[in-house]
Amino acid sequence: MKTPVTIFAIAGSLCAAILAANMPMLLREIVSTMSARVIDEACISLPLLGSGLDADGIAADPVLRQDLLAMLQRIKAIF
Repeated sequence: MKTPVTIFAIAGSLCAAILAANMPMLLREIVSTMSARVIDEACISLPLLGSGLDADGIAADPVLRQDLLAMLQRIKAIF
């Protein structure tokens, strides 16, 4: 049986510069508290802060798109 994977997206501008540095740790804590599994091999960091890109812009950027597709392939390989 396959385990469902939930991808969390956290967006906001509240103290963005401070939160950006701590977000991976904070997100890991939130996900772990919810008894979810963190797939370290699939964790990525995308340079989106200040980019002004929306979902379509991210998908259209060839570098970001490739990073996201590689991350999804790593998840797929595990399940």
